[in-house]
Amino acid sequence: MKHFGKLAAATLCGSLFAACSGGTGSVAPSVPSAPGQSVNAAPASGKMSQEFRLTKPMRLRCTVIGRKSLGAEPNTPQICDTTTNRIKHVFFTRAFLKRHPKIKVGRNAGYYSSSSSNNLVYGGGPVETTPAIYLIFWGINGPNDTTNDPNGMATYITNFYGAVGGSSWMNTDTQYYQNGPQYIGNPSGELAGVWYDTSSSPPSNYTDAQVAAEADAGSAHFGYNANANYVVVTPTGTAESGFGSQWCAYHSIDGNGVSYTDMPYVSDAGSGCGAGSVNSPGTLDGVSIVGGHEEAETQTDPGAGNGWIDSSGSEIGDKCAWMNLQNTNFPNGSTFPTQPLWSNASSGCVQAY
Repeated sequence: MKHFGKLAAATLCGSLFAACSGGTGSVAPSVPSAPGQSVNAAPASGKMSQEFRLTKPMRLRCTVIGRKSLGAEPNTPQICDTTTNRIKHVFFTRAFLKRHPKIKVGRNAGYYSSSSSNNLVYGGGPVETTPAIYLIFWGINGPNDTTNDPNGMATYITNFYGAVGGSSWMNTDTQYYQNGPQYIGNPSGELAGVWYDTSSSPPSNYTDAQVAAEADAGSAHFGYNANANYVVVTPTGTAESGFGSQWCAYHSIDGNGVSYTDMPYVSDAGSGCGAGSVNSPGTLDGVSIVGGHEEAETQTDPGAGNGWIDSSGSEIGDKCAWMNLQNTNFPNGSTFPTQPLWSNASSGCVQAY
């Protein structure tokens, strides 16, 4: 598949959906004690760069060609959302990959060969050189909201994202770069802000456009940062169509240049999105596996197609999806389940670099 950053085209259209759950983790940064509060909010980084502005239109639009149904066995994780005309780069569920072996073959091609031709290739777009994460809990009333967050996902993912910066696991991203070259950094304080947005709640079956709007609300709340991933976490029982049956999460970029991740209530999807895949019962195992997957990919390919991808359209997390899952130790002493990430340096999947 050709890079989306060079051609405004995608090989597939449809809407997908999946979530997961899993394991245990230790405490990292503090969590806001009341709805509407934020912690560690970083200042806005200013206007997007000229390079970012020039590449943005190519990343935003997609042309639907070929088959239009996931049931037709698509061979790329790049999905064209026909409502927003935007690329959504999805993380497929385990069950969906088993039912669609052509995805498995295409996305796992690098597993079976040491050839450098299977490595990620730079598409000319931006990467996140100073990565930051803003967590937006949409419709969750705080860390103790057992109605909307019965499994404690808000605290878990806050702790996980508070731990990943500066780790050897996330360090794998630092071998990738944008024009310059300017390499991706691995700052210790990657979690830049947490916000419980109680001004509205997502519909039970929300859309990509609504997720993007909430990410924009987060950008307004924290300030715009071209190097940030605005992660929208939604309550139990709410999700986009396709969640759990087809995908677990996805990342994209909207017309305002805001890179965002749709992170539904992963544990609702059970083992298909990672619950119990490392620990027992491991209800929240999938949260760190999926959350880490999306963050690593957003750093290396925030435009969902013109950063670092391989010839099949797979990103740094896709090539190692659901392989060799393990508990990983992080610098602050916490432990979370993770998947490996693709390393061009070793032409393979690694848990540390």
